[in-house]
Amino acid sequence: MADPASDPARLRRAFPDGVPILVDQAAGVTLRALSPGDLTALVEQSLDPESIRWTTVPVPEGGYGTADAENFLATVGTGWRSGELLTWAIEEHARPGAYCGSIDLRIQGRPASCCTPPPAVGT
Repeated sequence: MADPASDPARLRRAFPDGVPILVDQAAGVTLRALSPGDLTALVEQSLDPESIRWTTVPVPEGGYGTADAENFLATVGTGWRSGELLTWAIEEHARPGAYCGSIDLRIQGRPASCCTPPPAVGT
């Protein structure tokens, strides 16, 4: 019998308004909902050779573009609405509003992942 605590239905949220904002003052980061304003940085991150090397970012013919980032944002919304894939944007307090990466929690035994675009690497 499955553990009721791991039931994705318990984690369903509206996207983007229902996504919890998580703040860690000591680390200087906020986890927030991804937004259309993050698309340019998502494309940049997804074209970065190190991101491609170490993550599961797709490499479509012709390169990752804005339409791919829009599809990713739609997938993020679906994940929140189903409770099965919970993805946050990472924002540094030193750069308010700037997308510094993403992190997700995959429910039902799938691993979590994290990505950062080149400008945020090493900050």
